[in-house]
Amino acid sequence: MILAIDLGTTATKVSFVSPEMAVLASSQRRIQTYTAPGGVSEQESSDWLEAVRACVADLHQQHSALAQSVEAIAVTGHMLGCLPVDVSGQPLSRHLLHGDTRSRKQAEAIDQILGAGQLYALTGNRAGPSTLAKLLWFREERPDLYSRTAKFLQSKDYVTSWLTGSCDSTDYSDASHACLINVHTLTYFEDVYATLGLDLDKLPELHRGTDLVGHLCSATAAILGLPAGIPVAAGAGDGAGSAIGAGAARAGDHYVCLGTTAWTACMSEKAVLDPAMRNFNIVSGDGYSVGSFGTIQNAGRAIDWAQAACQVPDLRQFDSLAASVVPGSDGLIFLPYLAGERTPHFNPDARGAFVGLAPEHQTAHLLRAVLEGISLALRDTVAMHRDDGLVINHMHLIGGGGKSSLWRQILSDVLDVPVSRLKSPSEHATTVGAAIIAGTAIGHFSDLSAGTAKLELRDTIQPDPAAALRYDRLHEIFQSLYAALIPAYDKLALYRTDFGC
Repeated sequence: MILAIDLGTTATKVSFVSPEMAVLASSQRRIQTYTAPGGVSEQESSDWLEAVRACVADLHQQHSALAQSVEAIAVTGHMLGCLPVDVSGQPLSRHLLHGDTRSRKQAEAIDQILGAGQLYALTGNRAGPSTLAKLLWFREERPDLYSRTAKFLQSKDYVTSWLTGSCDSTDYSDASHACLINVHTLTYFEDVYATLGLDLDKLPELHRGTDLVGHLCSATAAILGLPAGIPVAAGAGDGAGSAIGAGAARAGDHYVCLGTTAWTACMSEKAVLDPAMRNFNIVSGDGYSVGSFGTIQNAGRAIDWAQAACQVPDLRQFDSLAASVVPGSDGLIFLPYLAGERTPHFNPDARGAFVGLAPEHQTAHLLRAVLEGISLALRDTVAMHRDDGLVINHMHLIGGGGKSSLWRQILSDVLDVPVSRLKSPSEHATTVGAAIIAGTAIGHFSDLSAGTAKLELRDTIQPDPAAALRYDRLHEIFQSLYAALIPAYDKLALYRTDFGC
């Protein structure tokens, strides 16, 4: 039995997972995020520990016998964060989340100091939301706290330290996405830290996610009601964990995730450097491959907005209405940039738009256009992967959006590839990824691929050729609309600033 812990941005989930990678029991707790003007987005690390404790207590009640048969533990967690801890492992501040933008000035300075594109060439990632920029922010804006910091940790590393009693480990997936290591050599780049005036000794020891980094210490074991001495793996960032749980562990594996945001990911033997720096690179959970990610900012977020704006009572009726409209929504196109966009535009000022509205368009057209617009945005990410030389002819699908049979068909038609779901529930993908990491760490699996081989396909949707042809035409128009609206986006950004909206 494996105890898998997944620290999501909105909730912490803890699960019992069988050796066959079946989730036998699961519990979760909501986690509060603290925001404030100026780009503040933080969480209390103590909330994660309390959530883990409460979830494990729930699991004891659900399956008390399973708790005594746990063979290994692994944690996955939200990425691009920054938590300073002192020499005893105690937090010195709240954890800065990936969405905390106070380090924007430092990110710009990094690019100026190192030279445009140099950090991307080393890491396969932009400085913008990175932990590297957050470290520089702490040094410049909180110098006293920076000097007292023994280690800067990611979310899963802090919980792992609580489990083992040692706060000196991170894994390649978190470190790579955070812009903390050379993605080609998997080592810290001492010259970059020296140039930026940052202390390398404040970063934890690097590991493969499948390395054992300790055992459950007696103090935490008593809190959790588990036997002391259970092996604990280094774990991985949730991006790497979800890839494993989606069955994408090795070069040539691809998947798409439909959540609040959405992304496509393609695994390769080495980092993929896009000439326009449109992607993210995240090292796999075991360090033997690298995922190239294309991420869009608005997926489930756009669905939620459309459902509320159109006063649709539930998602079943949403799908029913949208399904009554032909592919292409009778010439109505939705640009889903409600909260800006990442891949391929990286424009926080972009905003959503319906284009082509006509008197004959009804609510059903709006709803279908939203599903199609999100899918067309994901096609932009797939086009990027193909521009970078990656061959994509089939994709696994995870995330809550995959529950919609209509959306699955639209996605398959827009991308023009078969789309498959796994038998394991998509909401447990990251949990299963953590379990495969833990199973590999204790030798239950020879490698991650042996673990993903346990994941069976549930169903596969094939693209409809006639619909795919329509979407080919629409995608050309979709791409041209963003370019045409850039001047308006810039002016609207100034308008919002001037009038406080």
